[in-house]
Amino acid sequence: MFFLITASLIVWRATLCPQQARAQAQGPDENAGQYQAGSQTTNPGGRPAQQDNGPSLSSVRAYSPGSIGEGRSFLLPAIQLSSYLDTNPYGASSGTGTDFLYRGSVSGSLALQWIKRKSQFNLSYAGGEMVSSRPLTAYYGSDLGKYEDFHSMTIDEQINGKRWKADLMDQFSYLPESSFGFPGFNGLAGIGQGFGTGFSANGNLLNPALVPNQSILTGNSRRLSNVSAVEVDYSMTPRSSISVSGAYGLLHYVSSGFIDTSYYVTSIGYDHSLTRRDNLGLYYSYSDISFSGLNEDIAGHSVQIAYGRRITGKLSLKLSAGPLVDVINQPAGGSVTSVFFTTYDSLQYLLHGGDLHLDYIRYTSPGSGVFFGAETNQVSAGLDHQLGRRFTGSIDFGYAQNRALSGSGGVIPGSRFNTWQGGASLSRLLGRTMTLFVSYQFQRETANAPVCLGAQCEGAFLRHIASIGFSWKGRAIALR
Repeated sequence: MFFLITASLIVWRATLCPQQARAQAQGPDENAGQYQAGSQTTNPGGRPAQQDNGPSLSSVRAYSPGSIGEGRSFLLPAIQLSSYLDTNPYGASSGTGTDFLYRGSVSGSLALQWIKRKSQFNLSYAGGEMVSSRPLTAYYGSDLGKYEDFHSMTIDEQINGKRWKADLMDQFSYLPESSFGFPGFNGLAGIGQGFGTGFSANGNLLNPALVPNQSILTGNSRRLSNVSAVEVDYSMTPRSSISVSGAYGLLHYVSSGFIDTSYYVTSIGYDHSLTRRDNLGLYYSYSDISFSGLNEDIAGHSVQIAYGRRITGKLSLKLSAGPLVDVINQPAGGSVTSVFFTTYDSLQYLLHGGDLHLDYIRYTSPGSGVFFGAETNQVSAGLDHQLGRRFTGSIDFGYAQNRALSGSGGVIPGSRFNTWQGGASLSRLLGRTMTLFVSYQFQRETANAPVCLGAQCEGAFLRHIASIGFSWKGRAIALR
């Protein structure tokens, strides 16, 4: 958290020194945040532009700088061909980095934006098929064959009234392994919504605490993940608003032997603008987590105070903290109470020709299919930047610590996983629509004691993935 605060102060200081050349390159000036969300302005070209000041501090959305863009409807397709070299595809403790597996994939994405006078609808889909050089084996030894498919879809509907606005959102994925560092979407930037590290930060629609956590790596284990959320905001005065929201999520494993989870979260919050750029928020949340195969649930009560700073289209900083009280209702009767500090901090800075993001979250997660509830600390960082006219580079890093929630069933108290993932990529534009890319990713996981899932016990492993491929991004198709 100290690193996040220090970096945010450096970036904040940088934004206080206006640069005329950058302002001309980006178009609207940084004071555009004075307009209300959903209002219309005019860009230098004379086309109407859509002003989005971003979500409130108490929103179910991930905190972001918002944007100033052309208010038009469009359809945007993309296709990718990739080849992978995987050194430890099964995530085994005995993996020495020499169990090579070759894979190829064909994937594509489709983005739709439909704008009306008082509403905006967004849909983003990405999916594909991976083919392996030999049949894969699941975590429990069953043959999965050579073919794996993967899918991700996000739907978002925003409706604006005179003093209120409503958001309806849904994020769905079907993956053959954990989303924490999943390589299948490499080369299709911005389509890995909700996956956390390993994907474009701009693709994350929801607050990461609401997305089913999968930061414990579980080898080849197919799973369905989905979260739906609704939020209504009401402006009481020009400087203050209240928001009410609810979300329901689930993580279901197609492979046997893991813990299916479902949960719901309700929240009410108050936001107040100190200045045009600085905001304070106070919100209360109630959550309930349920598990398959265990008559146990975890009821959580959280109160947080938050500070936010935003320069529309350039910078967003959020710092929040507060107590979290978990009441674990045990199968044999009775309950155990756990109290700890929770926080969600984020920084996103849109550079000229790239973006930087840092995120830290501490909360009670459902346990990633391994624990019956976990105290989760998760850090992610990423940088994308234009390296000349034709080259673009990116790096990302993620770390997660999951500790079995004290008093929960099924595992030894204090059981803990530490998981790292990271990577780098370089792409070169070939013509106007074709891109050649190369990338490298690693995954590393350790446990303080081997945790047995079915017949297999894992303590630590290391995995390297290298890929090369082509992607084609079509021109946006205007819909009206």
